[in-house]
Parts: sequence; structure tokens; C-alpha cells
Amino acid sequence: MVTGGRKYDDEDQVRDSLAPYDELGNVLVVGGATGADELARLVWHYDFQLPYVVEPAAWDRGGKPAGQERNMSMVEGLSLAPHIGKLMRPHLVVAFPGGRGTKHARGYAKKRGIEVVDG
Repeated sequence: MVTGGRKYDDEDQVRDSLAPYDELGNVLVVGGATGADELARLVWHYDFQLPYVVEPAAWDRGGKPAGQERNMSMVEGLSLAPHIGKLMRPHLVVAFPGGRGTKHARGYAKKRGIEVVDG
């Protein structure tokens, strides 16, 4: 799973941070925002040619809490369930610089026992 700011734009750092996980069987989960999410998705798909899942926040239905709800859903493995038929929590969160949403995703992942590394 990747989290990070909407204005994050260091594609080389994203590539370098994700390269150690470029293995068949790994699926990237991102939140669908601009910045770190989009860069990670593009690098994962085009450079590494591996599958990904985008879980956008339901801003139209959820209002302000939608981002946190999306983060929790990704950490709990709900975003992968429709694709692989079961819940599968991330083994790792790669966190790039960001704001409140990134801080929430990092903190929630750690609380749930998932390793968080800086990207």
C-alpha cells in the first residue's frame, strides 16, 4: 500500500522506494489521489508491469471523513476483497511525504500492526 501527499512529485524516489517490492504476486493498493498515489500507480503498472487496485475516497457520499474511511478500508484489506475473493491486509505501507491524510494512514497502519516505511 502507498500513501502520500497530493503534491508529491518525485517519481524517481517513488520508483526507488517501490523497486524492492517488484515481485510477482505483489499487488499495489493506492487511494486514487494525485501526487504520490498516481505516481506509485504509474510506476507499478508501467515500469514493473504488476497489478494494482485503486480505492478512491467516496467524497460525494462521505464528506470530510471519506478520506479516513478510505485509508482504513485499504489497511483492513477491503479494497482487495472484490478482486481476489478474500480480505488481505497489506504487508507493508510505503509512506511518502504528505499531510493529514498521510499521517492518518501511517498511524492507522501502525496501530493495526502493519510495517510502515518511509518512501
